[in-house]
Amino acid sequence: MSKPMYISGIIAVSLLAFLLSGRDYADDAANEALRQGNLQYVAAAFEEAIKSYETGLTASSHDVKLNYNAAQSAYALGEYEKAAKYYEKSADSMDKYLNTGNALAKLGDEREDENEKMQHYKNALQAYHDGVTKYPENVPLKYNYETLQEKMKEHSDNQEQENKDQEQNDNDESQDDKEQKDDDQEQKDGDDQDNKDQEKNDQEQKDSDDSQDNKEQENNEQNENDGDENQDKENSAQGQDNSNENEQDQEAIARILQMLENQEEDSLKNNQEVIRGNDGKYGW
Repeated sequence: MSKPMYISGIIAVSLLAFLLSGRDYADDAANEALRQGNLQYVAAAFEEAIKSYETGLTASSHDVKLNYNAAQSAYALGEYEKAAKYYEKSADSMDKYLNTGNALAKLGDEREDENEKMQHYKNALQAYHDGVTKYPENVPLKYNYETLQEKMKEHSDNQEQENKDQEQNDNDESQDDKEQKDDDQEQKDGDDQDNKDQEKNDQEQKDSDDSQDNKEQENNEQNENDGDENQDKENSAQGQDNSNENEQDQEAIARILQMLENQEEDSLKNNQEVIRGNDGKYGW
């Protein structure tokens, strides 16, 4: 269970005990600024009050009463950095250390940057520590010191755990990215292999088609060649037939001539007379 926040040293505005009086203040201008500021502070007009106190500080910048009351007004307005600065110049008291520590701790609460946050916490812890050293019996100082110590430890543990979680998340994301890259690479390799297989299949199909076309072309050419050879054979056979016919014709003619010659010889044999003409010459 979390402990309550730091015990504050700011006194309710209805009380004037913690607002230092200017009864013995020598400087009239500063005394008037202190008196006017106190009235405004009691009326909860903190902005007007701090303006009055700061007007008095222009006349006497190291006046511990004006610095303390200006710090109280700045703290009430939530201007913790200004409050811490004024508290440091105030008179040494338990409330100085308590409220300085509170202002610095609240500055740490407001910071987002971890280094700045922890630095303000350390400064606040030092202010509490200095107060405890001077006022060891003061319970609020001890309580705020221990509370801030515990808060800083919890914050450090939480920050360490967040860093571990972030590191784990980074590792998980890195692993996820690696796995995604591996999956993408496997997918790419698979796609490349599919493309190669497709190209191979296309090439095989093309080769098959080319081979089939070549075979068909060869068959067509072979058929044409066979047709030409057949035609040549037919022409040769036709030529042979024509040659045979010519030979047969020549043989027939030769036989006819032979027959005519034989007939002529027979005729000559059968007709031995010589026909003479009137002039006594042969008649042919």
